[in-house]
This record gives sequence, C-alpha cells and structure tokens, in this order.
Amino acid sequence: MNDPSMRAYRLVETKKVLGIFPPQGRTIYEDSLSSIPAGSNSGSVPDENESMRIALGWISKLGISTNDLAHVAGSGRLRVYHSPSTVSRFDSASKSLVKEVRHRSLGFVRRVNGVDFTGIGASGGVWIEVGRGGTISNMDVIWPALEPQTTNAVADSATIMAYLRQGKARFPDLQDPKLASQLASASNITILDVVPYYHGGDGEEPEQTVSPFASIRISFAAGGETKELALMCPILKEE
Repeated sequence: MNDPSMRAYRLVETKKVLGIFPPQGRTIYEDSLSSIPAGSNSGSVPDENESMRIALGWISKLGISTNDLAHVAGSGRLRVYHSPSTVSRFDSASKSLVKEVRHRSLGFVRRVNGVDFTGIGASGGVWIEVGRGGTISNMDVIWPALEPQTTNAVADSATIMAYLRQGKARFPDLQDPKLASQLASASNITILDVVPYYHGGDGEEPEQTVSPFASIRISFAAGGETKELALMCPILKEE
C-alpha cells in the first residue's frame, strides 16, 4: 500500500482481517471462521429477519442512519439485497443431501437528501454477511464523504422532452436496437414515470463529482403499436 493512511490488520489466531482505506472511504472486515464450512453440520445461521436485525444493529454502530439508506418507493421499507450462501452436506440420518445456509449477505444502498443511488458501488453502500450464531463473517462499508458542490435547477417536463429529442438520453437495457430509431421519429411521446437517482459509481475509486440523473419510463407509438422504454436522462437544467 503506497498511501500511508491505509491500514490492514490480521489476527493470525482467529483469522480475522480488518482493512481501512480512507482515500476510498472504505472499511473491510472478514472473519473466515464465521461462515459454516462446506459439508459441516456445526452451528446455525439466523433466518432472514434476524439477520436483518443484526445487520441494522451494526449499521447503527457505524453511525449510519437509516435515513441515509435507500427505500423502496412508496413503502417506507429499506431497499435491501438478500443473498444467502448455501452448501449441501450428506445427512446420515435421512441418507440424503441437506442444503444449509453458510451465511446471509445483505446489501444496503446509499441515499443522499432523499435521492437513492442506483446500487452499491464506489460512491457508497454497505454489504454485511451474517454467519453462524449471528456473528459477522464479512462487512464491506463504502461511505466516502460527500459535500454539496453546487445548486442546480431541476429540468421541467418540457426540458426533459427536449433532452429526449436531442438524443441526450441513454438506453441502459435496450433489448431491441430498432426502438432507438423509432423513438427518434415518434410524433407523440408520453412520460409515464420519472425517478431521480445518483450513479453508484464504477471501479474502486469514488467519483470526484456525483451528479443526479433521471430514470424515465416512457411510451410512444411505433409501427401501429404502443412501445414502452426505460431511459437514463439528464435531470438538471443546463446553464
């Protein structure tokens, strides 16, 4: 590590690892003995609800408020990625393979001023793995400091429509390439939904500037049919 501010610690006896990386706003913790070994019938992992309670307890200890975590729109529930890691072992009593959970991974997406990030990336988010007995087998906290840079006016519907006409929108998941050309020539476009997001960030380094964008769902007529399409579009008015 070239940066003297970065630190990594390892306890040989317990195989626990702690890494602190201030330039990335990142802290990593790992306890390889917390996950139930493959083929083992020792220990147990809490269910999904209890794992959620444990993870939120650690998030609170880290000083992160649930107000700074993404929520499912209109529900008040946190937007959480649940991913159990399972293994199979041979059970001598039933003479069959039994599937067991080694640990449960829970991913929490960051939010700033009520606007969610698209996902967990270099700009923020928390992954927590809950292992046997409710212990933590892995924790990856990505939380770089973010400060307001400028204040910009939000584009109104007419401006967003102009952005669409000018080709400033991107297609994150375009299954049919013909839709792009059909949209450009469409005489009538209806905006069905607009949701602001911050980009979660790619790679290892946080972006110097994190700007919002709009996730837009639109419909338009093409070839005698009504098509729906999801777009990523600028949401700020250009100076």
